[in-house]
Amino acid sequence: MFKKNRGKVRQSEADERREEDLSEYKLKNVAGWKAARIILWSILIFLIVRGAAAILIPDKNTQTAQKVEKLQKAMDAEMEQRTRILSFASDFAKEYMTYDKDGGEEFKKRLSKYMTEDLSEAADIYDFQTEAKATYADAYRMEQIKDNRTQVYVHVEVAGTVYETVEDTEKKDSKDKSKDKTKETVKETAESADIVYTLKVPVQVTKTGFVVDGFPLLVSDKDSYYVQDYEKRSIPSKYSEYKDVDKVEETINNFLTAYYTDKQSVIDYFLHETADKTNFSGLSGENDLALLEIAEIKAYTDTDGNILSVVRYKVQDKRTKTVVMQSSSFTLVEEKGQLYIMSMEPATYSK
Repeated sequence: MFKKNRGKVRQSEADERREEDLSEYKLKNVAGWKAARIILWSILIFLIVRGAAAILIPDKNTQTAQKVEKLQKAMDAEMEQRTRILSFASDFAKEYMTYDKDGGEEFKKRLSKYMTEDLSEAADIYDFQTEAKATYADAYRMEQIKDNRTQVYVHVEVAGTVYETVEDTEKKDSKDKSKDKTKETVKETAESADIVYTLKVPVQVTKTGFVVDGFPLLVSDKDSYYVQDYEKRSIPSKYSEYKDVDKVEETINNFLTAYYTDKQSVIDYFLHETADKTNFSGLSGENDLALLEIAEIKAYTDTDGNILSVVRYKVQDKRTKTVVMQSSSFTLVEEKGQLYIMSMEPATYSK
């Protein structure tokens, strides 16, 4: 009896241990899954946030590209604005310097497209005693005054009439020297001439365009682009005089003759095999030109045997008999006793 009860107690204890182990296993299993869920959700949230950030916040390369593109657009817009202002000032200057003796109303009407109303309708804006026509206008420089105001320098060439007053003295001789009289008269001569003016035009930028908001000033522009300091270009020091100038002259003379009058195949004969032949398209099919003579030629060579030749020569347009002076620099190489041309450019070397 005692043994039987003791067996039941042991069985009960074993069942209790199994239940405890099972509960502990379940707890551990649940905890593991919770930890796994937390990790998975963390990874998922991280990926979502990172993906959103990648979409909303571009990387450094993209940001740099966007900045460059934005800067380029701003520069293009600024350049376009500048071009439009210069063109506007140039057109205005041509209208302003074109007038007739009795064309006041027509003059004001033309200027009303460019100037403020109070200026174009001013009573003293028109007081011309002759006629003139602006044949050329070039707006070449701008000075920014404010964000919406600038001053534009414009060269204007005007075909007009130049008047000159001279004194004409006439002396009458008579037998009685004491009665000699000198008569002075004033004569006015008129000649057609081309006159050059420089105008300083005030331009205001508006929401819809541009307007001249002040009378243009006649000025002498010392910063004119027609007179500028420039750097004289000398023959590089690595070159020394080439002795056989006659050989160089013969090659260039034959090449130029072909360049203006012969087929492309003849021109190519004088070119080195590595020369870019697209830079030597002949002119025989486009113009009726011919080489007249080589006026001056100089030749130099460097330590590698390359030859530099500076040539001044005359070309004639047979249709008009016009003779034009040309100046080119040639680079040549010598192979098997024959000279071949590598390049031909406008000569910018000083003597």
